[in-house]
Amino acid sequence: MARYTFLTLLVAALALTAVGLSISDRLQPGRFTDLPLRPAAGTLAAVLVAWLASRTVDRVADGLNEGRYRWQRRLRHMLRVEHDERFREAELFAALIHVLIWLALPLVVLQLWGLSRASFDLLRSFAWTGFNVGQVRVIPARLLMGTMIPVVVATLIRWPFGRMENQWLVRTPNGDPYR
Repeated sequence: MARYTFLTLLVAALALTAVGLSISDRLQPGRFTDLPLRPAAGTLAAVLVAWLASRTVDRVADGLNEGRYRWQRRLRHMLRVEHDERFREAELFAALIHVLIWLALPLVVLQLWGLSRASFDLLRSFAWTGFNVGQVRVIPARLLMGTMIPVVVATLIRWPFGRMENQWLVRTPNGDPYR
C-alpha cells in the first residue's frame, strides 16, 4: 500500500513540476525553448490520471468483493452474491477496465506528442478492422468485446438464478407432487 502511495505521489509531483515549467515557459517565452514542456507535462498528467483511474477501479473491485460500503452490500445482495463468496465478475470486469485504460494511454500520449490525423486514423483502422499476424487476422476491438460480453452476461445471469433459488423454489412443496 505504501508503495502505491509513493508512486502516486511521485507521478503527481513530476506532473505538477512539468505543468509548472510549462506555465513558466508560457509566461516568460524563450526560457525553456529547448525542452518539450507541454507534451511532457501532458504525458505525466495522462499517466497520473490513468494511474489514479486504475487504482480507483482496484478499490471498487476490492470493495465489491468484500462489501465494505452499503451500496456495495446492496449490489452484492441484488446480484445474489453470498456474504463470504468472492465476486469473480467484479474482478474480471476490473481487469477489462484496466486493459482499456492502459491501451488508451499510449494513444493519448502519441496525440500529445503530435501524432498526425492520418496516423491516428490508421491506428483506429487497425483497432476496428484488424491486422494480419502470419495467417491469423487479429482484430483488437473484437477481442476486447469478446472478453467483455461473457463477463457482463455472467453478472446479469446471477440475478434470475438468485431470484429463482431464493423466491420461486422456496414456494414449491417439498413432498412428492404425484401423491
